[in-house]
Amino acid sequence: MDESTPQPNIQIDLDPEIAQGKYCNIAISNYSHEEFILDFAFLQPQLQKANIRSRIVLTPGNTKKLMQLLSHQVGDYEEKFGPISDDNSNNNAIKMSFN
Repeated sequence: MDESTPQPNIQIDLDPEIAQGKYCNIAISNYSHEEFILDFAFLQPQLQKANIRSRIVLTPGNTKKLMQLLSHQVGDYEEKFGPISDDNSNNNAIKMSFN
């Protein structure tokens, strides 16, 4: 679909438990030819074992759309609130892992 094609109206239900979200401070990304797998985990201070809290499996095309969406959202955020520091000295920062 190109941008001039009207998008269908999609109704989305949000379960109250899902709406609360899950705090994660580690993200792990793996991929194959057919899919990207994004694991989001929580690592408690002083422990060496993280618990996966959510796994999202996406097609390569949808992964690229997610990347573009996040890039746009970060740009909007920084325009409103100022630059996000990418200082890696913050121990609470999310850790990213890529193949």
